Parts: sequence; C-alpha cells; structure tokens
Amino acid sequence: MSDIELYSYFASSCTFRLRIMLNYKGLDYDMKYVNLKAKEHFNEEFSKVNSMNQVPSIRLDGITISQSMVIAEYLEETRPTEPPMLPKDPKTRAIVR
Repeated sequence: MSDIELYSYFASSCTFRLRIMLNYKGLDYDMKYVNLKAKEHFNEEFSKVNSMNQVPSIRLDGITISQSMVIAEYLEETRPTEPPMLPKDPKTRAIVR
C-alpha cells in the first residue's frame, strides 16, 4: 500500500501523463480505477474524492489534487529529481507546459 493514490480511467491521456511522471520519479502509487463509461465518477464515493467528478485525481500528503498539470507541478515541487521534469528557465518551461 502506497501513500499516493492515483484515480484514473485507462484511456485518460491526462492520467497517462501522470503515470509517466510518477514512474520517472520512481514513486510508488496505488491505481484507483474509475470507469467513466459506467459513470463511476458520479457515484457518492468518488464524489468525496473529487466533487467535480473528474479524473485524474491524486491523494498524497494529506490532500487531494485534481487537474493533471497542477498535480505534475506539485509532484515536481515536492519530489524533485535530476534531471528535473520541467526546465529551470521560465520561457522554456512555458513552452513545455
């Protein structure tokens, strides 16, 4: 059991981006699959995770974060790696984003 829970739908490109990042950083995480076709994102249990009923969502450090780019930035700021996922130069970083 990991301290990181990633809520995902298998075909979500936004979640795919985060899986790449988590694996690149060597972070252990538990996948929590949410079947969007079966409308599981609208059930009461998932609504407690994300009131906007969207994937991806991630639980870590005692908080839940939604939106893949916000999650990616949080991971980079709290769990830096070398080389970094985002360039140091603000102009180059803006292009990457």
